[in-house]
Amino acid sequence: MQLKKKSTKVFALVLSSIIISSSFSGIGNAEKSGETYNDSKENVVERVNEKEDKESKDHETLNENDNKNLEDLSIKELTEVRDNEIDKNLGRLKELGSTDDAIKERRDSILDPSWDFGLVGFVNGNYKNLTEKDKIIKQINIVRYINFINDIIDPSGEYFDAMNQDYQLRNYLLKNDKSGDVVSYENMKFLIENIEDLCKYVDYDTKKLVQNINPNDIESFSDEQRLTINSLFDKVVADESVNKEIRDEIKRMQDEWKTFEETSSIRFYSMARSKISTKKILAYARKHGYTNGYYGSKNEKNNAPKPYHNFKKDGAGDCANFVSQCLHAGGYGFKTGGEFPWYYYSLNKRSAGWCHARFFKYHWMRRAGYETVTVKDTLRFIKPGTPISIIDTKKQRATHTLIATDRHSNGYNFSYAAHSDEGTRTNLLEKLRGKKITYYKTNW
Repeated sequence: MQLKKKSTKVFALVLSSIIISSSFSGIGNAEKSGETYNDSKENVVERVNEKEDKESKDHETLNENDNKNLEDLSIKELTEVRDNEIDKNLGRLKELGSTDDAIKERRDSILDPSWDFGLVGFVNGNYKNLTEKDKIIKQINIVRYINFINDIIDPSGEYFDAMNQDYQLRNYLLKNDKSGDVVSYENMKFLIENIEDLCKYVDYDTKKLVQNINPNDIESFSDEQRLTINSLFDKVVADESVNKEIRDEIKRMQDEWKTFEETSSIRFYSMARSKISTKKILAYARKHGYTNGYYGSKNEKNNAPKPYHNFKKDGAGDCANFVSQCLHAGGYGFKTGGEFPWYYYSLNKRSAGWCHARFFKYHWMRRAGYETVTVKDTLRFIKPGTPISIIDTKKQRATHTLIATDRHSNGYNFSYAAHSDEGTRTNLLEKLRGKKITYYKTNW
Protein backbone atom coordinates (compact mmCIF):
# COMPACT_ATOMS: atom_id res chain seq x y z
CA MET A 1 0.00 0.00 0.00
CA GLN A 2 1.50 3.29 -1.07
CA LEU A 3 1.83 6.22 1.30
CA LYS A 4 -0.76 8.79 0.32
CA LYS A 5 -2.00 12.14 1.51
CA LYS A 6 -5.27 12.05 3.36
CA SER A 7 -7.47 14.58 4.98
CA THR A 8 -7.85 13.90 8.65
CA LYS A 9 -10.45 14.93 11.17
CA VAL A 10 -9.51 16.00 14.64
CA PHE A 11 -11.46 15.37 17.77
CA ALA A 12 -11.97 17.81 20.63
CA LEU A 13 -9.63 17.46 23.57
CA VAL A 14 -9.81 18.83 27.06
CA LEU A 15 -7.97 16.19 29.05
CA SER A 16 -4.98 17.56 30.90
CA SER A 17 -4.75 15.45 34.08
CA ILE A 18 -2.06 12.85 34.33
CA ILE A 19 -3.40 9.33 34.25
CA ILE A 20 -1.37 6.49 35.61
CA SER A 21 -2.87 3.03 35.32
CA SER A 22 -2.73 1.13 38.58
CA SER A 23 -3.24 -2.43 37.47
CA PHE A 24 -2.54 -4.54 34.43
CA SER A 25 -2.94 -8.11 33.25
CA GLY A 26 -1.42 -10.04 30.38
CA ILE A 27 -0.64 -13.40 28.82
CA GLY A 28 0.94 -16.05 31.05
CA ASN A 29 2.45 -14.66 34.23
CA ALA A 30 0.45 -12.55 36.65
CA GLU A 31 1.43 -8.90 36.47
CA LYS A 32 2.14 -6.43 39.22
CA SER A 33 0.29 -3.14 39.28
CA GLY A 34 3.15 -1.03 40.56
CA GLU A 35 1.00 1.06 42.88
CA THR A 36 3.05 -0.03 45.86
CA TYR A 37 5.97 2.04 44.56
CA ASN A 38 4.11 5.26 45.35
CA ASP A 39 1.25 4.51 47.73
CA SER A 40 0.84 8.18 48.64
CA LYS A 41 -0.63 8.89 45.20
CA GLU A 42 -3.11 6.00 45.24
CA ASN A 43 -6.19 8.05 46.11
CA VAL A 44 -5.26 10.76 43.61
CA VAL A 45 -4.88 8.15 40.86
CA GLU A 46 -8.30 6.68 41.64
CA ARG A 47 -9.96 10.11 41.41
CA VAL A 48 -8.17 10.90 38.18
CA ASN A 49 -9.17 7.55 36.67
CA GLU A 50 -12.81 8.34 37.49
CA LYS A 51 -12.39 11.71 35.78
CA GLU A 52 -10.85 10.01 32.73
CA ASP A 53 -13.79 7.61 32.40
CA LYS A 54 -16.27 10.50 32.45
CA GLU A 55 -14.31 12.75 30.11
CA SER A 56 -13.60 10.00 27.59
CA LYS A 57 -17.37 9.51 27.25
CA ASP A 58 -17.99 13.24 26.97
CA HIS A 59 -15.48 13.74 24.15
CA GLU A 60 -16.02 10.82 21.76
CA THR A 61 -17.70 13.03 19.16
CA LEU A 62 -15.55 14.34 16.34
CA ASN A 63 -15.51 18.11 16.03
CA GLU A 64 -16.13 18.64 12.31
CA ASN A 65 -14.75 22.19 12.44
CA ASP A 66 -11.34 21.37 13.97
CA ASN A 67 -9.53 20.66 10.69
CA LYS A 68 -11.02 23.69 9.01
CA ASN A 69 -10.02 25.86 11.94
CA LEU A 70 -6.44 24.60 11.78
CA GLU A 71 -6.25 25.13 8.03
CA ASP A 72 -7.25 28.76 8.55
CA LEU A 73 -4.20 29.38 10.74
CA SER A 74 -0.79 30.54 9.58
CA ILE A 75 2.30 28.36 9.95
CA LYS A 76 3.42 30.51 12.88
CA GLU A 77 0.04 30.10 14.61
CA LEU A 78 0.00 26.35 13.92
CA THR A 79 3.47 26.02 15.39
CA GLU A 80 2.26 27.73 18.57
CA VAL A 81 -0.71 25.34 18.78
CA ARG A 82 1.57 22.33 18.34
CA ASP A 83 4.08 23.54 20.91
CA ASN A 84 1.31 24.24 23.43
CA GLU A 85 -0.01 20.69 22.98
CA ILE A 86 3.50 19.30 23.55
CA ASP A 87 3.98 21.47 26.64
CA LYS A 88 0.63 20.26 27.98
CA ASN A 89 1.82 16.69 27.58
CA LEU A 90 5.24 17.21 29.14
CA GLY A 91 3.69 19.15 32.01
CA ARG A 92 2.66 15.75 33.35
CA LEU A 93 6.32 14.91 33.81
CA LYS A 94 6.71 18.01 35.97
CA GLU A 95 3.89 16.76 38.18
CA LEU A 96 5.72 13.44 38.51
CA GLY A 97 8.93 15.14 39.63
CA SER A 98 10.96 15.55 36.43
CA THR A 99 13.43 18.41 36.32
CA ASP A 100 13.12 21.34 33.93
CA ASP A 101 16.34 20.27 32.21
CA ALA A 102 15.04 16.74 31.62
CA ILE A 103 11.76 18.06 30.23
CA LYS A 104 13.61 20.46 27.93
CA GLU A 105 15.81 17.64 26.65
CA ARG A 106 12.76 15.56 25.76
CA ARG A 107 10.99 18.52 24.17
CA ASP A 108 14.04 19.26 22.03
CA SER A 109 14.09 15.65 20.79
CA ILE A 110 10.39 15.75 19.95
CA LEU A 111 10.89 18.87 17.81
CA ASP A 112 14.29 18.02 16.31
CA PRO A 113 13.78 17.57 12.54
CA SER A 114 17.00 15.54 12.28
CA TRP A 115 15.83 12.98 14.88
CA ASP A 116 13.85 10.38 12.92
CA PHE A 117 12.06 9.08 16.03
CA GLY A 118 10.81 12.47 17.18
CA LEU A 119 7.52 14.01 16.13
CA VAL A 120 8.87 16.40 13.51
CA GLY A 121 11.40 13.88 12.19
CA PHE A 122 8.76 11.16 11.93
CA VAL A 123 6.27 13.33 10.02
CA ASN A 124 8.96 14.82 7.76
CA GLY A 125 10.33 11.37 6.93
CA ASN A 126 7.02 9.66 6.30
CA TYR A 127 5.01 12.47 4.70
CA LYS A 128 7.52 14.11 2.41
CA ASN A 129 4.85 15.13 -0.12
CA LEU A 130 2.84 17.18 2.36
CA THR A 131 3.18 20.95 2.48
CA GLU A 132 4.90 22.43 5.52
CA LYS A 133 1.51 23.58 6.78
CA ASP A 134 -0.07 20.14 6.41
CA LYS A 135 2.90 18.54 8.16
CA ILE A 136 2.37 20.76 11.20
CA ILE A 137 -1.36 20.00 11.19
CA LYS A 138 -0.55 16.28 11.21
CA GLN A 139 1.88 16.83 14.09
CA ILE A 140 -0.85 18.63 16.03
CA ASN A 141 -3.34 15.84 15.38
CA ILE A 142 -0.94 13.13 16.57
CA VAL A 143 -0.05 15.00 19.77
CA ARG A 144 -3.70 15.74 20.48
CA TYR A 145 -4.44 12.05 20.17
CA ILE A 146 -1.62 11.25 22.61
CA ASN A 147 -2.99 13.82 25.04
CA PHE A 148 -6.47 12.36 24.66
CA ILE A 149 -5.32 8.89 25.73
CA ASN A 150 -3.24 10.45 28.53
CA ASP A 151 0.06 8.99 27.44
CA ILE A 152 3.43 10.71 27.90
CA ILE A 153 5.40 11.30 24.72
CA ASP A 154 8.50 9.15 24.26
CA PRO A 155 10.48 10.26 21.18
CA SER A 156 12.16 6.87 20.74
CA GLY A 157 11.75 3.66 18.78
CA GLU A 158 8.36 3.05 17.17
CA TYR A 159 6.40 5.42 19.40
CA PHE A 160 5.16 8.00 16.90
CA ASP A 161 4.57 5.33 14.27
CA ALA A 162 2.28 3.47 16.71
CA MET A 163 0.46 6.64 17.80
CA ASN A 164 -0.09 7.67 14.18
CA GLN A 165 -1.59 4.26 13.42
CA ASP A 166 -4.04 4.46 16.32
CA TYR A 167 -4.92 8.08 15.53
CA GLN A 168 -5.98 7.02 12.04
CA LEU A 169 -8.01 4.07 13.36
CA ARG A 170 -9.81 6.41 15.72
CA ASN A 171 -10.61 8.85 12.92
CA TYR A 172 -11.99 6.04 10.79
CA LEU A 173 -14.26 4.94 13.61
CA LEU A 174 -15.48 8.46 14.26
CA LYS A 175 -16.08 9.00 10.55
CA ASN A 176 -18.39 6.00 10.69
CA ASP A 177 -20.31 7.24 13.76
CA LYS A 178 -18.54 4.91 16.18
CA SER A 179 -17.20 5.85 19.60
CA GLY A 180 -13.59 6.14 18.48
CA ASP A 181 -12.21 3.78 21.15
CA VAL A 182 -9.58 1.73 19.32
CA VAL A 183 -9.70 -1.11 21.88
CA SER A 184 -13.50 -1.38 22.14
CA TYR A 185 -14.87 -4.87 21.48
CA GLU A 186 -17.70 -3.59 19.27
CA ASN A 187 -15.36 -1.27 17.41
CA MET A 188 -12.84 -4.03 16.83
CA LYS A 189 -15.56 -6.15 15.24
CA PHE A 190 -16.55 -3.22 13.05
CA LEU A 191 -12.97 -2.69 11.89
CA ILE A 192 -12.57 -6.33 10.88
CA GLU A 193 -15.93 -6.44 9.11
CA ASN A 194 -14.84 -3.39 7.09
CA ILE A 195 -11.17 -4.22 6.72
CA GLU A 196 -10.94 -3.60 2.98
CA ASP A 197 -12.40 -0.12 3.31
CA LEU A 198 -10.16 0.47 6.34
CA CYS A 199 -7.08 -0.49 4.29
CA LYS A 200 -8.00 2.17 1.75
CA TYR A 201 -8.48 4.78 4.49
CA VAL A 202 -5.21 4.43 6.43
CA ASP A 203 -1.85 5.31 4.91
CA TYR A 204 0.26 2.53 6.44
CA ASP A 205 0.77 -0.98 5.12
CA THR A 206 -1.50 -4.01 5.49
CA LYS A 207 0.87 -5.90 7.80
CA LYS A 208 0.88 -3.07 10.34
CA LEU A 209 -2.88 -2.70 10.08
CA VAL A 210 -3.59 -6.38 10.74
CA GLN A 211 -1.23 -6.39 13.72
CA ASN A 212 -2.89 -3.24 15.02
CA ILE A 213 -6.34 -4.84 15.12
CA ASN A 214 -5.05 -8.09 16.59
CA PRO A 215 -7.39 -8.93 19.51
CA ASN A 216 -5.01 -11.35 21.21
CA ASP A 217 -2.87 -8.77 23.00
CA ILE A 218 -5.65 -6.45 24.20
CA GLU A 219 -5.92 -7.12 27.91
CA SER A 220 -9.53 -5.94 28.32
CA PHE A 221 -10.93 -8.67 26.04
CA SER A 222 -12.28 -11.89 27.51
CA ASP A 223 -11.40 -15.26 25.98
CA GLU A 224 -14.90 -15.44 24.54
CA GLN A 225 -14.54 -12.03 22.91
CA ARG A 226 -11.20 -13.03 21.39
CA LEU A 227 -12.76 -16.18 19.96
CA THR A 228 -15.60 -14.16 18.45
CA ILE A 229 -13.23 -11.65 16.85
CA ASN A 230 -10.97 -14.40 15.53
CA SER A 231 -14.02 -16.07 13.98
CA LEU A 232 -14.60 -12.83 12.07
CA PHE A 233 -11.01 -13.01 10.87
CA ASP A 234 -11.71 -16.61 9.74
CA LYS A 235 -14.59 -15.34 7.61
CA VAL A 236 -12.35 -12.74 5.99
CA VAL A 237 -9.68 -15.36 5.22
CA ALA A 238 -12.30 -17.68 3.67
CA ASP A 239 -13.78 -14.93 1.50
CA GLU A 240 -11.92 -15.08 -1.81
CA SER A 241 -13.41 -11.75 -2.87
CA VAL A 242 -11.28 -10.04 -0.22
CA ASN A 243 -7.85 -8.74 -1.25
CA LYS A 244 -5.32 -11.61 -1.07
CA GLU A 245 -2.71 -9.53 0.74
CA ILE A 246 -5.17 -8.86 3.55
CA ARG A 247 -6.16 -12.53 3.81
CA ASP A 248 -2.53 -13.68 3.84
CA GLU A 249 -1.54 -11.25 6.60
CA ILE A 250 -4.49 -12.31 8.75
CA LYS A 251 -3.63 -16.00 8.29
CA ARG A 252 0.00 -15.38 9.20
CA MET A 253 -1.00 -13.47 12.34
CA GLN A 254 -3.47 -16.20 13.37
CA ASP A 255 -0.89 -18.95 12.89
CA GLU A 256 1.63 -17.13 15.09
CA TRP A 257 -0.86 -16.68 17.92
CA LYS A 258 -2.22 -20.22 17.66
CA THR A 259 1.28 -21.58 18.26
CA PHE A 260 1.85 -19.06 21.05
CA GLU A 261 -1.30 -20.07 22.94
CA GLU A 262 -0.84 -23.82 22.45
CA THR A 263 2.52 -23.73 24.24
CA SER A 264 1.98 -20.79 26.60
CA SER A 265 2.20 -22.92 29.76
CA ILE A 266 5.68 -24.27 28.92
CA ARG A 267 8.94 -22.40 29.25
CA PHE A 268 11.74 -23.31 26.88
CA TYR A 269 15.12 -22.45 28.33
CA SER A 270 17.59 -24.37 26.17
CA MET A 271 20.70 -23.94 28.28
CA ALA A 272 21.55 -24.12 31.96
CA ARG A 273 21.06 -20.81 33.73
CA SER A 274 24.68 -21.03 34.90
CA LYS A 275 25.75 -20.44 31.27
CA ILE A 276 23.99 -17.06 31.13
CA SER A 277 26.48 -14.26 31.89
CA THR A 278 25.08 -10.94 33.07
CA LYS A 279 28.66 -9.65 32.97
CA LYS A 280 28.85 -10.32 29.22
CA ILE A 281 25.39 -8.84 28.61
CA LEU A 282 26.47 -5.62 30.35
CA ALA A 283 29.84 -5.49 28.61
CA TYR A 284 28.18 -5.61 25.19
CA ALA A 285 25.51 -3.11 26.24
CA ARG A 286 28.06 -0.59 27.51
CA LYS A 287 30.29 -0.98 24.47
CA HIS A 288 27.57 -0.46 21.88
CA GLY A 289 24.57 1.14 23.56
CA TYR A 290 25.53 4.43 25.19
CA THR A 291 25.14 6.12 21.79
CA ASN A 292 22.85 5.37 18.84
CA GLY A 293 25.80 4.08 16.84
CA TYR A 294 27.81 0.92 17.49
CA TYR A 295 31.23 1.01 19.20
CA GLY A 296 30.22 4.23 20.98
CA SER A 297 29.98 6.15 17.70
CA LYS A 298 27.72 9.16 17.29
CA ASN A 299 27.16 8.02 13.71
CA GLU A 300 23.85 6.20 14.18
CA LYS A 301 24.19 4.55 10.74
CA ASN A 302 27.62 2.99 11.19
CA ASN A 303 28.24 -0.74 10.75
CA ALA A 304 27.14 -3.16 13.45
CA PRO A 305 29.48 -5.94 14.60
CA LYS A 306 29.41 -8.88 12.19
CA PRO A 307 27.13 -10.67 11.38
CA TYR A 308 24.60 -8.08 12.54
CA HIS A 309 23.03 -5.25 10.59
CA ASN A 310 22.31 -1.71 11.78
CA PHE A 311 18.68 -1.18 10.74
CA LYS A 312 19.05 2.57 11.03
CA LYS A 313 20.87 2.31 7.70
CA ASP A 314 17.48 1.39 6.21
CA GLY A 315 15.65 4.21 7.98
CA ALA A 316 14.14 1.82 10.54
CA GLY A 317 14.52 1.50 14.30
CA ASP A 318 17.37 -0.52 15.79
CA CYS A 319 16.26 -0.79 19.44
CA ALA A 320 15.12 -4.42 19.68
CA ASN A 321 17.91 -5.58 17.38
CA PHE A 322 20.50 -4.03 19.72
CA VAL A 323 19.01 -5.45 22.94
CA SER A 324 18.74 -8.87 21.29
CA GLN A 325 22.47 -8.70 20.53
CA CYS A 326 23.18 -7.93 24.20
CA LEU A 327 21.20 -10.97 25.37
CA HIS A 328 22.80 -13.26 22.80
CA ALA A 329 26.26 -12.02 23.83
CA GLY A 330 25.38 -13.10 27.37
CA GLY A 331 24.60 -16.66 26.34
CA TYR A 332 20.94 -16.76 25.32
CA GLY A 333 20.62 -19.10 22.37
CA PHE A 334 18.55 -18.65 19.23
CA LYS A 335 15.01 -20.06 19.06
CA THR A 336 14.18 -20.97 15.48
CA GLY A 337 10.91 -22.84 16.02
CA GLY A 338 7.67 -22.41 17.88
CA GLU A 339 5.96 -19.16 18.66
CA PHE A 340 7.60 -15.83 17.85
CA PRO A 341 11.09 -17.22 17.19
CA TRP A 342 14.19 -15.26 18.10
CA TYR A 343 17.28 -15.55 15.93
CA TYR A 344 19.66 -13.67 13.65
CA TYR A 345 21.97 -15.50 11.24
CA SER A 346 22.11 -12.85 8.53
CA LEU A 347 20.16 -9.88 7.20
CA ASN A 348 18.09 -12.26 5.10
CA LYS A 349 17.74 -14.93 7.78
CA ARG A 350 16.37 -13.33 10.94
CA SER A 351 13.14 -13.28 12.95
CA ALA A 352 10.75 -10.47 13.81
CA GLY A 353 11.19 -11.39 17.48
CA TRP A 354 14.84 -10.38 17.19
CA CYS A 355 14.52 -7.00 15.53
CA HIS A 356 11.01 -5.58 16.15
CA ALA A 357 9.98 -4.14 19.53
CA ARG A 358 6.47 -5.61 19.43
CA PHE A 359 7.59 -9.17 18.61
CA PHE A 360 10.58 -8.99 20.96
CA LYS A 361 8.03 -8.47 23.73
CA TYR A 362 5.94 -11.45 22.63
CA HIS A 363 9.01 -13.71 22.63
CA TRP A 364 10.43 -12.68 25.99
CA MET A 365 7.07 -12.70 27.77
CA ARG A 366 7.02 -16.35 26.78
CA ARG A 367 10.65 -17.14 27.45
CA ALA A 368 11.27 -15.45 30.80
CA GLY A 369 9.35 -14.31 33.82
CA TYR A 370 8.01 -10.79 33.39
CA GLU A 371 6.14 -8.02 35.16
CA THR A 372 4.21 -5.01 33.85
CA VAL A 373 4.18 -1.81 35.90
CA THR A 374 3.76 1.93 35.56
CA VAL A 375 6.99 3.62 36.64
CA LYS A 376 6.66 6.33 39.25
CA ASP A 377 9.56 7.16 41.53
CA THR A 378 11.73 4.06 41.77
CA LEU A 379 13.31 1.26 39.74
CA ARG A 380 14.39 -0.84 42.71
CA PHE A 381 12.41 -3.76 41.30
CA ILE A 382 14.82 -4.37 38.36
CA LYS A 383 18.44 -5.51 38.16
CA PRO A 384 21.46 -4.65 35.97
CA GLY A 385 21.07 -6.35 32.60
CA THR A 386 17.26 -6.30 32.66
CA PRO A 387 15.70 -5.84 29.20
CA ILE A 388 12.66 -3.53 29.17
CA SER A 389 9.83 -2.85 26.72
CA ILE A 390 8.05 0.50 26.85
CA ILE A 391 4.38 -0.10 26.03
CA ASP A 392 1.51 2.22 25.19
CA THR A 393 -1.40 3.00 27.49
CA LYS A 394 -4.23 1.77 25.26
CA LYS A 395 -2.76 -1.57 24.22
CA GLN A 396 -0.09 -3.98 25.41
CA ARG A 397 1.98 -3.01 22.36
CA ALA A 398 5.71 -2.39 22.74
CA THR A 399 7.01 0.79 21.12
CA HIS A 400 10.63 0.77 22.33
CA THR A 401 13.20 -1.64 23.81
CA LEU A 402 16.19 -0.89 26.06
CA ILE A 403 18.33 -2.55 28.72
CA ALA A 404 19.30 -1.42 32.23
CA THR A 405 23.03 -1.29 32.93
CA ASP A 406 24.54 0.15 36.13
CA ARG A 407 22.56 0.72 39.31
CA HIS A 408 23.13 4.18 40.78
CA SER A 409 24.39 4.63 44.33
CA ASN A 410 20.91 5.75 45.46
CA GLY A 411 19.67 2.21 44.74
CA TYR A 412 16.54 3.21 42.83
CA ASN A 413 17.90 4.48 39.50
CA PHE A 414 20.03 3.08 36.67
CA SER A 415 21.96 3.99 33.59
CA TYR A 416 20.78 2.21 30.47
CA ALA A 417 21.82 1.23 26.95
CA ALA A 418 19.68 1.59 23.84
CA HIS A 419 19.55 2.42 20.16
CA SER A 420 17.00 4.65 18.42
CA ASP A 421 16.83 6.53 21.71
CA GLU A 422 16.98 10.28 22.39
CA GLY A 423 18.23 10.09 25.98
CA THR A 424 21.70 10.49 27.49
CA ARG A 425 21.46 6.96 28.97
CA THR A 426 22.44 8.12 32.47
CA ASN A 427 18.96 8.42 33.97
CA LEU A 428 16.65 5.48 33.30
CA LEU A 429 14.10 6.61 35.88
CA GLU A 430 13.69 9.91 34.03
CA LYS A 431 13.34 8.02 30.76
CA LEU A 432 10.59 5.77 32.09
CA ARG A 433 8.79 8.07 34.53
CA GLY A 434 5.03 7.87 34.01
CA LYS A 435 5.40 5.17 31.34
CA LYS A 436 3.96 1.67 31.33
CA ILE A 437 6.69 -0.95 30.91
CA THR A 438 7.15 -4.71 30.75
CA TYR A 439 10.47 -5.94 32.12
CA TYR A 440 11.85 -9.45 31.72
CA LYS A 441 13.53 -11.49 34.45
CA THR A 442 16.21 -12.85 32.15
CA ASN A 443 18.99 -12.71 34.73
CA TRP A 444 17.04 -13.36 37.94
